Amino acid sequence: MEIKGMITLAFGVFVIVNQAVGQDQPCLTDELHQQMIESNPNYIQGMGTFNWNSFAESENSQTVYKVPVVVHVIHNGGTENISYAQIEDAIAVLNEDFRRLNSDTTDTKVVFRDVAKDARIEFYLAKRDPNGECTDGVVRVKTPLAFNAHNHVKYLSQWNHRDYMNIWVVGTIENTFGSNGTILGFAYYPNTFQNFWHDGILIRHDCMGRIGSATGGFGPNAQGRTLTHEVGHYLGLPHTFPPSGGLGCADSNDGFSDTPPISGPNSGCPSASHNTCTNDNLPDQTENYMDYSYGICQNMFSEQQTDRIRQSLGQFGIRSNLVNSGNQNTTGIFLTGDTCVPKADIRTDNGFICIGDSVQLIDMSWNAPVVSRAWSVPGATLSSTTDSIVWAHFNAPGSYSPQITVQNTKGTDTYTWESAIIVREAQGNDGSNYFENFQTASDFHTDWVSDSSAANKGWEIGSTGFQSNQSIFIENYYNDSGDVATVYMPSLDLSTIGVPAELRFRYAYAKKTASSKDQLKVYVSNNCGQFWLPRKVIKTNALHTASNLSLWDYWTPTYDFHWEEAVLNLSPYMNSNSVHIKFEFISGDGNNIFIDNVNVSYSLSIEELLDEIILYPNPSEHGAKIDFGGYSGEAEIEILDEMGRKVFTEKIKIEELNGFYTLPSKEVLNSGICFVNLRLGDRQKVLQYILL
Repeated sequence: MEIKGMITLAFGVFVIVNQAVGQDQPCLTDELHQQMIESNPNYIQGMGTFNWNSFAESENSQTVYKVPVVVHVIHNGGTENISYAQIEDAIAVLNEDFRRLNSDTTDTKVVFRDVAKDARIEFYLAKRDPNGECTDGVVRVKTPLAFNAHNHVKYLSQWNHRDYMNIWVVGTIENTFGSNGTILGFAYYPNTFQNFWHDGILIRHDCMGRIGSATGGFGPNAQGRTLTHEVGHYLGLPHTFPPSGGLGCADSNDGFSDTPPISGPNSGCPSASHNTCTNDNLPDQTENYMDYSYGICQNMFSEQQTDRIRQSLGQFGIRSNLVNSGNQNTTGIFLTGDTCVPKADIRTDNGFICIGDSVQLIDMSWNAPVVSRAWSVPGATLSSTTDSIVWAHFNAPGSYSPQITVQNTKGTDTYTWESAIIVREAQGNDGSNYFENFQTASDFHTDWVSDSSAANKGWEIGSTGFQSNQSIFIENYYNDSGDVATVYMPSLDLSTIGVPAELRFRYAYAKKTASSKDQLKVYVSNNCGQFWLPRKVIKTNALHTASNLSLWDYWTPTYDFHWEEAVLNLSPYMNSNSVHIKFEFISGDGNNIFIDNVNVSYSLSIEELLDEIILYPNPSEHGAKIDFGGYSGEAEIEILDEMGRKVFTEKIKIEELNGFYTLPSKEVLNSGICFVNLRLGDRQKVLQYILL
């Protein structure tokens, strides 16, 4: 649970918030707790033995409660599709922490060692699914919804919350709490009247365990303790610090007398003498898993905390069904030597390359160990057909579908990843003469490549256009929210143009309702897909070109005024002979979208050049870059903190930096929100920047 600056947790939601917000940034526990009270009259009753200011009699049984677990990996084919080994490591961290077998118990302050206790709770991946079928306790679902995820992904895969502790692992989590923070995970308290579809833990992939994707990003400081923290909420523990609107050191904090009061959440790894509430003469219990200190310096639950979480699993606890002997037999957590049939799956970290390049294919089969495998990629040369990781080399353009067949003593499974790899010419077409109005359908099918693997409906030729009878379009009317459809243009050679260029295209789109949230993104790469830079993002309100329709209307543009023109600056690529462009449409329950008259032209206005200046990545843990696009000349860069105070300034010549400028890192700037003021001659542009 790495923390960058101040952190806010909302009803079990772990959020990184920027330090610049200040130490008065409220925790949302009280607000959401109150919201639940107001929206559901049964909520307080449903909390059962849970009490904000006290706890029931200690549960003195020495029984070790054993909790069945299922992990739903919601991924889109990237590193967020974490390995089984990483999942096992995350479960190992839980068992170490809840049994106080973690290797860092000696780091507990001497004053707290007598109250640091073994919770006598263990966690086991299930070996039987709800239908009694063999499982390794992991389910994998491929979907674009893996990113900016929230409760909606839980509907994609869920096992009965009374029988299994559900954990959903995703790429990133949507922040719905009004701050600019990064959410690492969230869980809900035990409550008989909550929405059972939401019950469980949602967590980022780079916070699961200590290996794999968790060795970078948030992992090094989290040490798998983000999951420990969230499971604490799942079993009924609040934070160790006062809720939002509380009384600080005068508050009862979490209601436990063996977790001393603290004035607010801690971050980092404070010193042993760190004490924010001197009225009790005890240092802050920063090693407690329910604080916001770095996971690497957390190592304990207190005795009264362990009493409470055991109450949730005890005979009369809300989560008691998880640990009864009948459910343990049903979920098969103690079965040994029972191998399932594997389920074949593939991952690649790069699905777009040029002729002569290679792609790494990784066997991500799940549900059981694989004894043997056979790879097949028609049209490619493979480094091996049996290894778990192979390289596929391509010498011809096209769309390729890798296939893997996996086998063990229990059975065989085959998976074909349709059109997963796009191979294009490295040398582009003459960009100075490029124009496509899709009047010849064969040109689209020959020169453009449509990828609809992540959507119900992809790009295809349509029977209406701008001042013509054809264009390309998506029947987005039939797509689901979160579907992603991509189309790749032919590669372009801009090296012979000699002047700044721009890509222009016409688009037409309509919403279904006022709440539609579709987006069109245009990406450019000049290194054969190794990195795609978003050069144009058109969000719903700017995208729609016609009036909102009723939910049942299937829309097509019928007048020229239904079409708008978009301009994309290509000046940064004017010396490149290999420019690749892709259009990506993300469905948000809107209507159909059309694109026509795609062409390369010249001479951007000063205003258009200013519009094309972008800052990426944002938010960032390190120095982000400013891409000045086609803008040239001298610039003064001035950085202001959130209070408007100037913290940095520098004058540069854009040409000398090849059009890119790297912003200072945390050695110069504090984590948080800041504003980058660009003075460009007699013009000015301000960009908001978030440094994590």
